[in-house]
Amino acid sequence: MPQMPPPQWHGAAFVDHPWWGFLGWLLPVLLIGLLVVVAIVVVTRTSRHEHPQAEPPPNRALEQVRLRYANGEIGQEEFEKLSSDLSRSGT
Repeated sequence: MPQMPPPQWHGAAFVDHPWWGFLGWLLPVLLIGLLVVVAIVVVTRTSRHEHPQAEPPPNRALEQVRLRYANGEIGQEEFEKLSSDLSRSGT
């Protein structure tokens, strides 16, 4: 039985085995490509979520009461009563 010469190491791959030399550069390229795809998927899925509003929508009725109070149309007592009522009802 003939003796096989020891494999020769040239850089990053064994030259004596044809598939190892091919996969020696293809496998890392595929892994890096896979990591890039996974990163893109993660970023797009997390950025699609709608962010809640920073503050609730304005209470227009309460704004009207404040405007009437600022214009002097209603007094402080009526303003406080209306503000309290509107704040509790959430309208």
